[in-house]
Amino acid sequence: MWWGFGRFVEGAPPKNLAVRRRLLAAIRAAHRSIWIATPYFNPDPIVLRAVYHAVQRGVDVRLLLAGRITDHPLLRFGIQAYYQKLMRRGVHIYEYEGAFLHAKYLLVDDSWASIGSANLDFLSLWFNHELNLELRAPLAALLLHTLFLREFAQARNIDPEPWRKRPRWRRVVEWFLVRIDRWVQAHALGQRRY
Repeated sequence: MWWGFGRFVEGAPPKNLAVRRRLLAAIRAAHRSIWIATPYFNPDPIVLRAVYHAVQRGVDVRLLLAGRITDHPLLRFGIQAYYQKLMRRGVHIYEYEGAFLHAKYLLVDDSWASIGSANLDFLSLWFNHELNLELRAPLAALLLHTLFLREFAQARNIDPEPWRKRPRWRRVVEWFLVRIDRWVQAHALGQRRY
């Protein structure tokens, strides 16, 4: 059918992790592209590993993240602590400029889309009650693809070379924030199975 198909996916932790499972399955199944827009990108290690494996398979992985205008400046700083590693692995990072990015949407291979309330962070995927709309609809995919292209063109593309030369004080703060984040995730997730 030309219009395609859609369904709502509800994540209601701790018993229902459907949003996380579906996003993870889509990332693992990607062949050409994974474009993600989210103000907070801090997934658990399994989701992050799936993103890295996608890049290794030759998938074009792009993140559209919150820029200077954000409701959580310290959290943004913590997310930026992972930029170097993400870019080293081949992930392209863009920061949304001009307004606060609150949208959460994902497009895989220009054919599968997810739009909803879930950020791609461990809190949304493991703890928050979230609702996303999954679409396999050519028109919706085309519209989302066009939206992404417009947003990437207006966003700040994070260049790996200048980013690597950021001030030493910033690297020290980032190192500290990464350690805190790993500790928080380890204690929050505890013995949960990924």
